[in-house]
Amino acid sequence: MKKFNLNECIWFFILWGFAFYIGKLIYSESIFYFVHPKMLGYIYFSLWAFIALGMVQFRRLYKERVQRLKWGYLFFIVPLVLGIVMNPQELGAEINSKKGITLNSFEIRWRQSDDDQQPEHVDLYRFTELNYYDALSELYLNYDKYMGREIEIYGQVYREIDQNNDEFYITRLMISCCAVDSQRVGVLCYCNHGDQLQNGQWVKIKGVINAKKILGKYDGGGEIMPYILILSLEEMDEPKNGYLYW
Repeated sequence: MKKFNLNECIWFFILWGFAFYIGKLIYSESIFYFVHPKMLGYIYFSLWAFIALGMVQFRRLYKERVQRLKWGYLFFIVPLVLGIVMNPQELGAEINSKKGITLNSFEIRWRQSDDDQQPEHVDLYRFTELNYYDALSELYLNYDKYMGREIEIYGQVYREIDQNNDEFYITRLMISCCAVDSQRVGVLCYCNHGDQLQNGQWVKIKGVINAKKILGKYDGGGEIMPYILILSLEEMDEPKNGYLYW
């Protein structure tokens, strides 16, 4: 009679545990806190791989050779349990604040159809979840076309240590592959009582587009960049998922 193999049983539950965890992330859409939606195909592949390995492992539960318990399984069990128990979240405010901000390093790559692009004759230049990167690229690369035009944009307040009280950046975190490579992008804003806003606070602003020369931090040089002179500001609730994907 074959003996029950405890080691093989533990490995069986580890494999199915990872399958359950990945399936849970996909079902709850929490997977998008970690990776870009375009990576979802690879995530599904890993899910089915764990399921297949789990099914194969079932046949090994009564393997005759019984060894001593392998404590190395803890290296898999501990992170698996923590991943299942803990609630997935975006990168914390403290980590986000250390990312800095990326300015004026955009390229033209309109992904929208002609019907979705911002028509030049419309007075309000509106940023949305779908056009944020493209609209920001267009603003930095062709700011002279939009001088004096009203703008509406939604995002997080980000202030650097050496900034004046009346200025801050309105930003979003953008992911091209996974959360580790996320970068903060945005545009400089000016408003009265800007010092009352907290880093990481979510706001929607309306203002007027202008431009000025912004000095570099290290070389003393500078470039002409757009900024927003704020006309109105509204505090907003934090979205379920604050990332943008491009």
